[in-house]
Amino acid sequence: MITCQTSELRRNTKSIFDMTKNDAVFIPRPKNENVVVISEAQFNEYEKIKRNYED
Repeated sequence: MITCQTSELRRNTKSIFDMTKNDAVFIPRPKNENVVVISEAQFNEYEKIKRNYED
């Protein structure tokens, strides 16, 4: 997992989003309200696993 500060995300949004093709990007935020950015393909895979688990 790649870690990226919010300020870096603002400056380099496209390149950070491009990184999600290969890895998740962790963005630490104040008060531990952190964010993880993943590709749509990864998200869809997680959703598929979740649906299979719920059935």
